[in-house]
Amino acid sequence: MVPFLTTPLALLALLGIPVLIAIYFFQRRFRDREVSSLMLWAAIRPPAASGRTRDRVRLPLTFWLELLLIILLALAAAGPLLPSWSRHRPLVVVLDDSLSMQVGARERGRAFLDRELSNRGYSPVRYVFAGETPQLAGETKLDGWTCNAPSADLEAAAGLALQIGGPAALVLVVTDRAPEREPPSNVRWMAFGEAQANAGFSAAARSAREQDGALFEVTSYARRPLTTALTITSAGRVLQRTNVSLAPRARQRLRVALPPGLGAIEARLGDDAAAYDNRVTLLPERPKPVRVALRIADEQLRNAVLSAVGATGRANVVDGTADLTIADSAAPPWSLEIARGNARSAYVGPYVIDRSHPLAAGLALEGTAWGASRPQMAGQAVITVGGKALVTDETNAGGAHRVRMSFDPAASNLQRSPAWPALFWNLLEWRASELPGLRAANVPLGAIVTLVVPTGNDGTNGTDGTNGNPIGPMSPMSPIGPIVVSPPAGRPQQVTAEGRHVRIAATRPGIWSVTAGNERYQFAVNAIATGESDLSKSTRGEWGRWNEQTLRAGGYENLAWLLLLVALAILLWHQKVTAVAA
Repeated sequence: MVPFLTTPLALLALLGIPVLIAIYFFQRRFRDREVSSLMLWAAIRPPAASGRTRDRVRLPLTFWLELLLIILLALAAAGPLLPSWSRHRPLVVVLDDSLSMQVGARERGRAFLDRELSNRGYSPVRYVFAGETPQLAGETKLDGWTCNAPSADLEAAAGLALQIGGPAALVLVVTDRAPEREPPSNVRWMAFGEAQANAGFSAAARSAREQDGALFEVTSYARRPLTTALTITSAGRVLQRTNVSLAPRARQRLRVALPPGLGAIEARLGDDAAAYDNRVTLLPERPKPVRVALRIADEQLRNAVLSAVGATGRANVVDGTADLTIADSAAPPWSLEIARGNARSAYVGPYVIDRSHPLAAGLALEGTAWGASRPQMAGQAVITVGGKALVTDETNAGGAHRVRMSFDPAASNLQRSPAWPALFWNLLEWRASELPGLRAANVPLGAIVTLVVPTGNDGTNGTDGTNGNPIGPMSPMSPIGPIVVSPPAGRPQQVTAEGRHVRIAATRPGIWSVTAGNERYQFAVNAIATGESDLSKSTRGEWGRWNEQTLRAGGYENLAWLLLLVALAILLWHQKVTAVAA
C-alpha cells in the first residue's frame, strides 16, 4: 500500500545524505614518517578526519548506520500513515457533473480515480454527482457520470458526502474549477480543467406568432477577437450560412426570418473547445389559444372585457364549448364571474394582493380607482382593500376554478389602466397552463417540463406531434393509457402522472418525446448555460489535504513511533561500534 505523508516537506532532511557522503569521501591523507620515539606524540591533538582532498576509503559500518539513521528520522518527521489492515477506509467521491467537464477534465479525472482507487485500500467507495442539486449515485456509479448538468453546486455535494460518510469520512472532489474557499481538513479537492478560448450560444428562441422567426445570441468567452461560422438548417436543407465576428468577451444577436410551416430547425457554430454549446434545436412555438365564451349582458362591461381579452393575443372568443367562461352571472368552472352591482364609492387603495396567486403576477394597482359593491364573495381572497375582497378564487373537487370579481365600470378607471389587460393576461395564462399539452416547445437544459395530459372526459381535442396543437376531436371517454417519456439517445421510461400533470427533468440536450395514450408530444432541450461555456476559470491543481486525525479515523495508522524506535536502536548500535573502535 502507498503511504500518506502528513508533512512531506520534512523529507528535505534527506539532503543531509550528500553531506554525510562528502564527509566520508573527502578526508586528509596521512603519510608514513619514521621517528625515534612516540613519547611526545601523545600530547599532540589528532587531526580532523574530514578535509578537502578526495581519497579512496572503505566505508565503515558507522557510515551505513548514520545513513540509515538520517533516512529514518526524515521519514518519521514526514508523518507516514499506512493503511490499517484491521479497519475499512471509507471514501466518498464528489464528481462534478456539469457540462464543462466534457472538455477533457472528465477523462483526466477518471484516470486519476483509477490510479487512486487501485493504489489505496478504500472500502466502501461511494459517489455523489454534483449538478444543480447533488445526487447519490446508484448501482451504475461511474456509468452515470454524463456531465450534462447546466451547473454544479459542489459545496452542497460535499455537504451531502459528509452526511453520507460521517464527519470523519474521506471526501475527494473531482472537478475542473478551483474552490471558492479553502476546503475543510477532510476534503481533498482535485481540479483537472484547462482554461481555453470558447464561443457558444447564450440564448435561442423561436417566435410564437404567425410570422415565424428565430433569435440567436452568440457570446465569446475568449480574450482575443474570434470569428465563427453560423449555419441554420431544417430537415437537411441549409436556410442560412454566415460568419459571426466577436470582440473579446462580447456577444452578438442575430434575428432570422423563417419560411411559414417550417418544422424543427437546427443552428450550429464552428468547432471550438466545447462542443455542447455549439448546437441548438428549436421546434415551432405555437401555443394553443384559450377558447373564451363571453356571457355579459352589460355592453360597457362586455366591451371592456373584450378589449382586454383581445389585447392578450391568447384567446379565441367562441359561442360553443369553451375553456373559460367570463360572465356577469353564475357560471360553471372554469369561469370568471363579474358581479357588477351599483357601487356607492370607488376604492383607491391601498390594495392587498396575494402575490403567490397566478392572477397577481406583475399586477400593479397603484393609482387606480376600483368601484365595487358591498356583498361578500366565496372563495380565497386574491385582491382586497379595506378588508373587502375584490377578487376571490374558489376551487372545486376536480381542480377547476371559479374566480369572482366585484367590479363596477361606471365607478372605476381600472379598465383604462395597464392593470386591466394584465389581469386578463394572467387569467388566460393560468387557464392555458391547465389545458392539455406543453407550455413551451423549447426549454433550457436542467428545466422542469410540465405536461398536462388529457383526462379522457374533459372534451379536449387531440394534439399534433410538436407542442399540443389540435389535430382532431378526442373521444370524451377514451382512456389515456400509459405515459412514456423517450429522451434523446436513451431508453424510454414509463412515468406516473400527478393528477393531470407529468413533470419531466430535462437532463439531456436534444428532442424529447412523450406519449400519453394516443397523444404524442415533443419538446427540445438546449444546452444554454453561460457559466459552463466560460472556460476561462477552468484550471488544474490540488487544494486541501486530509490531515492526520481524519486519515487515522478513516483507517490509517501513523508509523512515526515505529521509525523512531528503530532509529533509537540504530543509535545505540552506533555508539557501541564507535566505543569499540576507540
